[in-house]
Amino acid sequence: MFTFGGTPADVLTDSQGNVIPNYPVTIRVAGTGQAVTALYELDGTPIGQLRTNSASSSTPGAIRSFRADTAAIDYEYLDITGAPVRWYQAGRELATTALDTAQAVAAAQLDEGDVQAIIGTQAGAPGGLAQLGLDGRVPAEQLPDTRAVVVGDTGRRYRLLSAVLRNAGDGWGLIEDGSHRPSGITSVETQADRLILQHGVGANRVSSLQVTPDEWWGARGLRCGASVGLTSTTLFLYQEPPDRISDEVYYSTATSSWTSASGVFSGFTFSGGILTLTHENMGAGGSAAIGPRGATGAFIGNLTPTTTQVVFYTGSFGSLTAATSPVNGMRCYLTRYGRRATVPAANPASVVASSGNLWVTGLLEIP
Repeated sequence: MFTFGGTPADVLTDSQGNVIPNYPVTIRVAGTGQAVTALYELDGTPIGQLRTNSASSSTPGAIRSFRADTAAIDYEYLDITGAPVRWYQAGRELATTALDTAQAVAAAQLDEGDVQAIIGTQAGAPGGLAQLGLDGRVPAEQLPDTRAVVVGDTGRRYRLLSAVLRNAGDGWGLIEDGSHRPSGITSVETQADRLILQHGVGANRVSSLQVTPDEWWGARGLRCGASVGLTSTTLFLYQEPPDRISDEVYYSTATSSWTSASGVFSGFTFSGGILTLTHENMGAGGSAAIGPRGATGAFIGNLTPTTTQVVFYTGSFGSLTAATSPVNGMRCYLTRYGRRATVPAANPASVVASSGNLWVTGLLEIP
């Protein structure tokens, strides 16, 4: 039997550092997920359900000392979202046995065979010789806790998230091959204007997360933004430029209406040869560029943050005449420059490249 709990560190707290009294705690065999149901008080009394100490206790929220017939365990409780949170603990007896072994080896000048014989008494426990399973591998419960790959200040522990994302035309997914392997991120979901990454690693705080386009996407202006949660991250992709909007604008006598080919401009009014178009707010000032595409000439008129004027004319330089009525020949490609208030997110399904990748790296704090 091995002893666990009962130390100042064995206290259940929420993300704000408040203790959580009278809360159920599940005990599992370390690294396996197998529940340990036979728990005992130090005096041998069976424990039906292990809970943290009550609010009236002198140590509220603490996990009292108990015993179990396994050398190392994972504590488990459910956070406010219902996700399991686990942390590792080895039995106290292991540390004592390891110290006794080290002292015995130091005191008696033993050869390698003697040392192996002494350590062999701990076979199958962390700190001793590995006891292989039926598959020839070392069982997870005999390995050290490697879930916290980074240790921060004051002993805070972090789980690494990393992955490479790609959409080669068959949808966004995680790259896992001989050169790439995700860590902590289990899946990616494509929605109309965002990607959702799932990472249920039992985090209790967010530290950081970065999404970086590779050189292929960087040369094409792709930008990324992330909203990071404890169990998932939302990614937004942006392809449109932040300093201009552009579209082809033309008039059709068949429909007696003006059209913006991609819907960038709207609210058309035409009077005295001047077409006024409305658009998203481009800020004060700015400029515009125009390229006539039809039989009539065109140049830029007045600008406001949300409107741009195009003046259509006929004739040649030196004898220009305002085109007072709209006709089929009125067509131009218009670009309005400025500073867009917001840039719409792209549909991820349309962001496709056979070799372009997004690199994701993050750190989430774990108990």
